[in-house]
Amino acid sequence: MIRDFTKIFFVIFVNSNAISQELPFKKNYVTFDIVSALPITRYTFGYERQLNKHLILGAGFGFNETDRDGRDEQNTHFYFREYKFETKLILTPNSKGKHFLSLEYQYIYHKETLYHGKFTGKINLINNYDTWFYEKGNYKRMQNTFNLGYGVLIPFGAKERWGIIPKFSVGYKFRNTKLTNAVGVVKVKEASQEIQDEFKTGAYNFGLYRPVYEQSTRKVPNLDLSVKIYYHF
Repeated sequence: MIRDFTKIFFVIFVNSNAISQELPFKKNYVTFDIVSALPITRYTFGYERQLNKHLILGAGFGFNETDRDGRDEQNTHFYFREYKFETKLILTPNSKGKHFLSLEYQYIYHKETLYHGKFTGKINLINNYDTWFYEKGNYKRMQNTFNLGYGVLIPFGAKERWGIIPKFSVGYKFRNTKLTNAVGVVKVKEASQEIQDEFKTGAYNFGLYRPVYEQSTRKVPNLDLSVKIYYHF
């Protein structure tokens, strides 16, 4: 699906480039998502091009790849890729702060090695859907998200080359997650008190409770808040 969206976006962008050449205003935006970088999860950059007074096309790329992402004392082999394609419809083109509606598609591919956790679903070749403790496992998440958003392009500075874009979005995400190559696997309801105590002791890091991962192939509602800074030229 990500390849199809990339091809469609590229064709639209190339064909519309000639139309935007004669516009009497700056057409290009380079963006950086502040919110996505705060939890040290990803770094997301984007490029947007204004085609006319009412329409902007954009694409973004988010990434992180490290052996130690700060959430575990052991190596986690954290790998994350994010691809975004967005169309903005400007509602107030003559205002300084330009309000807009947006349609957005996002694809996420994420994998990492987890330690001493809890997982609900099917592990390895075990067909029983249950909740398990594990010592180590390879977690993988693939996710497609479709959002409808509302936001504002807010410029600042004398030449208004810099600005900020707060945006709130709602939609649905189609998520596929699984845990494979897990070792030290035992059902939670069959675990000894020693194993339960070990999980509780190891489940805290920097005062935050380690999330319980769950196998999922279903559609779930999505709420998203993004705040981007941009450079306009």
